[in-house]
Amino acid sequence: MSVNAPLDIAILGAGAIGQLFAKALSRDHQVTVITRKPSTKAWLYEWQTEISTQTIKNATFATLVPSSLRFVLVCVKAYQLPEALAQLRPYLHPAASIVISHNGMSDLSAFSATLTPQHKLYFATTSQGAYLKGPQHVVHRGVGRTWLGAITSAAQSRCPLVDACLTSIVDAHWHHNIAQIRWQKLFVNIAINPLTARDQVCNGQLRAPKYATTVIGLLNEAVHLAALEGYRCVLADALNQAYLVMQQTAANRSSMLQDISLGRQTEITAICGYIVALGKKHHYPTPFNAKLLTEIEALSQV
Repeated sequence: MSVNAPLDIAILGAGAIGQLFAKALSRDHQVTVITRKPSTKAWLYEWQTEISTQTIKNATFATLVPSSLRFVLVCVKAYQLPEALAQLRPYLHPAASIVISHNGMSDLSAFSATLTPQHKLYFATTSQGAYLKGPQHVVHRGVGRTWLGAITSAAQSRCPLVDACLTSIVDAHWHHNIAQIRWQKLFVNIAINPLTARDQVCNGQLRAPKYATTVIGLLNEAVHLAALEGYRCVLADALNQAYLVMQQTAANRSSMLQDISLGRQTEITAICGYIVALGKKHHYPTPFNAKLLTEIEALSQV
């Protein structure tokens, strides 16, 4: 297959990032978004004051042919991932390439164990800013960097799907150690998402002095446990990056704040919850992350 030939790309998950990636890839490729229910409505993309209709198809698992999906992006919430991957598995081509993208950290070992040596599994992490104005109406708030990298050994060589993402998605890059990038993104999520959700504030408001002790405490625990897991990071670097993102996205409402505002489940277990779980594994106390985990879980049940 020619690298430049249009691909048939399936995207599982019609959230903001899924629709954002669909919009970018649909310029040069045939994109189908897999949803729970069939829809004939137009897919809308909004940037600043302009709204455009996207040439994106819709499908459900009921309409798919087993073993037919060659190129797939999975853009669901972390807590939705196990069910989504289990549903997806029968429809994967024997040599499928899969890119997974979500906030927080997840254990992909169980899914990886179901794959053949011909399957290629990648991860994408992005700082693109977007939200949904309607079920099929994504609003693009800001351009950010997207990193892609290999999860399985078979994926160390790039595939046409990854090349398509690198070409079509603005500011997208390949990284040889995506685990390190995922940790760096996790640090930013830990510093911003739970506090904005708890206090119902925009990202930039976290730069106020009253939040400094908590932000430092959250990141100190995360950086220490990252080191115990083999991923080195300096606390000062994690703090600098978190505060830079707060400044660059000052007017933005974090995804977790949006989830709380809309009464949806949050990804707190893949963010603060991941650090708390690692703390138990390594017998290291995580009072700051544990407190935010409890507070956000309580808000999610209201």
